[in-house]
Amino acid sequence: MSNRTGHALPSASLLALLVPLLFAGGFSAPRLAAQTPNTASANAASADAGAVSANAPLTADQRIIHVLSRLSYGPRPGDIERVEAMGVEAYIEEQLRPAEIADDLVREKLAPFTTLNLNLLEGDRLYRLVDAQSVRRQALADQKAAMAGVNGVREPTNSPSTDSLMAARLRRSMLNSRISGKVVPTQRLGEVEILQARMIRAVHSNRQLYEMMVDFWMNHFSVFFDTDEYLTVDYEERAVRPHVMGNFEDLLIATAQHPAMLMYLDNWISTAPEEVVQARLDAGHPVYPERNLRRSLAIRERAEYFEESGGLNENYGRELMELHTLGVDGGYTQQDVMEVARAFTGWTVTAPQQRGYFTFDPLLHVEGDKLVLGRTIESGGMDEGLEILTMLAHHPSTASFISTKLVRRFVADDPPPEIVAAAARTFLETDGDITAVLRTIFTSPEFFAPEYYQVKIKKPIEVVASGIRATGAELGVMSDATSTYVQRIMARMGEDLYRHQAPDGFPDVGSAWIATTALAVRIRFAVDLAAGQIPAVTPDLTSALSLFTRMDFAEPSEQTNTELATLVDELILEAAAKTWETAPMDRDLVIRIAAALGSPRFQTR
Repeated sequence: MSNRTGHALPSASLLALLVPLLFAGGFSAPRLAAQTPNTASANAASADAGAVSANAPLTADQRIIHVLSRLSYGPRPGDIERVEAMGVEAYIEEQLRPAEIADDLVREKLAPFTTLNLNLLEGDRLYRLVDAQSVRRQALADQKAAMAGVNGVREPTNSPSTDSLMAARLRRSMLNSRISGKVVPTQRLGEVEILQARMIRAVHSNRQLYEMMVDFWMNHFSVFFDTDEYLTVDYEERAVRPHVMGNFEDLLIATAQHPAMLMYLDNWISTAPEEVVQARLDAGHPVYPERNLRRSLAIRERAEYFEESGGLNENYGRELMELHTLGVDGGYTQQDVMEVARAFTGWTVTAPQQRGYFTFDPLLHVEGDKLVLGRTIESGGMDEGLEILTMLAHHPSTASFISTKLVRRFVADDPPPEIVAAAARTFLETDGDITAVLRTIFTSPEFFAPEYYQVKIKKPIEVVASGIRATGAELGVMSDATSTYVQRIMARMGEDLYRHQAPDGFPDVGSAWIATTALAVRIRFAVDLAAGQIPAVTPDLTSALSLFTRMDFAEPSEQTNTELATLVDELILEAAAKTWETAPMDRDLVIRIAAALGSPRFQTR
């Protein structure tokens, strides 16, 4: 077995041994905990400069580390000194005003990216249009290869490959006789660029809180990447990013009307009953009053909807209330779900197979009043859905649900009720001003309580981004090898970005991330990064050591040193032995930095 850089993976037994060595103390304390079980009790008696007392307030340095750990993807060399000079309160306020923060480096690094600035139709024309004959040949070839079990596009997995899903969509779309040419991804540029852009921003942006909030909302309003990669790029850039620290209602409406959400949760094919739509066509619907050419046109324009639709679809109505606004205990019923689903019929997409835009189609809408949460929504076409979104955005259950999730994100897995209550009050008083809610959380006395210091386990994206930041490494337009490594190492840790199939997004609690196998992958990443084995990512180990010293990281135990040395030596032997022969001191530095990056202290925030 080999890793993505081409050299052999160190033995699984070494990684398995390092997990209990590095994590002997678990995640309960903000310390390195690099002792063995035999020395744990002895070492527990000695104070670690990084440890905190439950009865003592955080020190000045600990307050800085805490705010950098929660409002950013972790400190880079020099960040602690910068926050020390400006003050913790000033740093919080700065991050709450991202529009006022210069971000020239990120803008420069993203300039070569093509898909981030394309609208949906431009992306479709440039990257997806091919002639119908080529599509048919490719679809047939994919189908034959899949049947023969020799499809070499992707490694076999337990789930359908992206290419198989794509081929299925193409075969289905080719049944539509009105389309003379179809669309197919000629390259996966959108997939490459969206991942690289997210990581570049996480590592290098000065607007760190803004990027943390992008991650939060992309999971809250989750869509599955393989629904359509270009839709996902546009969804993040146009629907989510402009509103992450703005008004919740604006964000809710933007996601509800984006084709990525409409297609992911099947609302684009949620319609009035087939017999109702057919009767409207036969009688002449007000939008299409003529019964000859106009009726034919109406049918042809909706061929894809009719092909897919089975009538009313409850998916979006349910997830809108359960996951996006009220929460599962928010006081709604199944009847409310049905009524909301009826209100959103006709919220669809123009030319779905060509990545079209949101549109409201009255021909497909269920007319009549709806009763939602005890409130009558008068029949009004598209306005019914907008009225429901506004009502839900300002509902007390929504204020509580969103506040609970934000406090869980930034404070503790078990959100302190006093902070949640204060945040929910701010949410209602400000009509869903996200920045105001965040300010309430960060300025609450409980936010800096010692019991919440270094207790949040980092998600995989946080592990990777904070590791690269801590070592002062640079990310630019990544090579295929770098991009593949980053995507796969996070996937092996459990967070395959943009590919969480369920609509609830990746979890934000530590229990989801601490399986032994996932911890072993985290250690492997730590060693790869420290040893310079991630393609085109060069760490500054001297700067990293200075940062970890300032953060009072403990030295690894002798046994941990020994096992890490063996792991590092395997990498050296396989990848760059001659380089290390002339710099024997670097080997010791690699081991120290790898131990710090792989420790529970670094795995928490």
